[in-house]
Amino acid sequence: MRYANIAWGDYDNDGDLDILAAGAKYIGAPFQNSMPATIVYRNDGNDIFNDIGATLTGIQQGSAAWGDYDNDGDLDIFLNGKAEASIGYDPVAQIFRNDGNDTFTLAAQLDSLDDPYGTWGDFDNDGFLDLVLTGNAGDLFNFTPQSILYRNDQNGGFIPDAFSLAGVSFGGAQFADYDNDNDLDLVLSGVGSSDYVATIYQNNDGVFQDIAPGFLGMNRSRTAWGDYDNDGDLDVIFGGQAGGVSATSAQMYRNDGAGQFTPITFSGDTLPPLGVPSFDWGDYDNDGDLDLLTTGQIGILATRYSAIFRNDGNDTFTAQTQSLVPVRTGDARWGDYDNDGDLDIMICGTDTTGGFGEYIFKLYRNELQSPNTAPAAPGGLNATVNRRTVTLSWSAASDAETPQTALSYNIRIGTAPWLSDVYSPMAAANDGFRKLPAIGNTNYNTSWRVRDLPDGIYYWAVQTIDGTLSGSAFSEEGTFAVGGVTGIEENASRPSRYQLYSNFPNPFNPETTIRYDLPEMAVISLKIYNAAGALVNTLLSERQQPAGSYQLKWDGRNLTGDILPSGIYFYRLAADQFTQTRKMILLK
Repeated sequence: MRYANIAWGDYDNDGDLDILAAGAKYIGAPFQNSMPATIVYRNDGNDIFNDIGATLTGIQQGSAAWGDYDNDGDLDIFLNGKAEASIGYDPVAQIFRNDGNDTFTLAAQLDSLDDPYGTWGDFDNDGFLDLVLTGNAGDLFNFTPQSILYRNDQNGGFIPDAFSLAGVSFGGAQFADYDNDNDLDLVLSGVGSSDYVATIYQNNDGVFQDIAPGFLGMNRSRTAWGDYDNDGDLDVIFGGQAGGVSATSAQMYRNDGAGQFTPITFSGDTLPPLGVPSFDWGDYDNDGDLDLLTTGQIGILATRYSAIFRNDGNDTFTAQTQSLVPVRTGDARWGDYDNDGDLDIMICGTDTTGGFGEYIFKLYRNELQSPNTAPAAPGGLNATVNRRTVTLSWSAASDAETPQTALSYNIRIGTAPWLSDVYSPMAAANDGFRKLPAIGNTNYNTSWRVRDLPDGIYYWAVQTIDGTLSGSAFSEEGTFAVGGVTGIEENASRPSRYQLYSNFPNPFNPETTIRYDLPEMAVISLKIYNAAGALVNTLLSERQQPAGSYQLKWDGRNLTGDILPSGIYFYRLAADQFTQTRKMILLK
């Protein structure tokens, strides 16, 4: 594929990464004929990927991204680009809902902007993914660049936000919390109405302000956030055309805090000036810092280029070019497709074969002999509720390879134990497997605000993400209440009044013992849930018990007496206004 965009994501929830690819697909000679295509390749293991034949609009010269916009636990698709029409191409921007069983359904149509770029991000902190879309709303004779924020209405619709951003086309956009203030900011780059644009919009509680950081504006540009210096804030890189066709450029900026960014000149090998680039950050050598994967073209001759820039610390990078095919008008992405603890590479574009270059789509397996160690789960969970806003916080975790300052975090919130229907982590509840190879949804913060929550009781947990984009298991679950529901907040101020102990043995087979303490007479219930949050058994139901210490045995059976399969289960104690949940493993 060329004019392409690719993305890793576990769309079928089977515990391995699949591929979403959108671009111009080669259909034969002469003149390298092609057509727009969007393909989902299912990872079937043993280096085998199969096209599932998804009924998606074929696009090129745009972008494609996975995201769980409806918080139902599976990955949906956002597409934008040029689609084939009866005459030429028409721009499209569409959302496809994942309905399971390899089925995707067109769920929403957005503004049709030409030469677009778009991506997901929860910019209003309500737990549902919003969107940004850039591109040209005019035509060849009436260039009208636009940048539109779409707010997720939580009912499958997307509403254009009234806030005005600098309009850009032929560019890129990415959300990230660069100032660590608990909301997502936005970097924009591309061609504006009168000049090239490269800037950051700071999110101040849902109001965006251009901080004018003094970046070099570029045409046909891309950008990527990454904490390359492990100081706990996000740095940014740009590539594109800074002038005419031959004036390709690339520049990294170090985040020095307070809205200050310093241009960085690499020591060691120098980042080449890249037009039509792609960038992706990830720790491919498991040494605890982020390396840079990049493709693009150099100068007026459009010399093809692909490289891994190995991060050796102190702004020193070493280019590893010998193992990757040089490509232009393509993309390259990190992802551990074989779950062996190191980052592999998927790459596409046109190579150096012949005059036009051959369309390529290649997978490179990382043969590193020192696999990554998954990080530890966070602890110290705390929830503070102020009307309809909750501030969640936790203690910093640790990792064998990645420094503590460079760990990101990922929260989930649900209306029942171990659900994520309020805030999707895009990770598996049972083991923390990351369905998307990306930093966590709270970035590098150890706290996060969630707004506009309806009245009710909520269950939440957090996981740690390291430099290889691997996740820990989720923490023990916390609870909080919003609005007219009372009592859960009180639990935080008197955690020792009731006590639910870890079960023993754990893992267990065929039975385990669950212990709890009551400091006073209470009406209690003790229920068992599976990893999906479904009730599987009730050990006690609304029974009044006096103060004292108690224990119950559970033999791994459900409500009808059937023996349950091996897996992760959760037991939840409710005593008057107190609730607590713990995890256990049935291992046969």
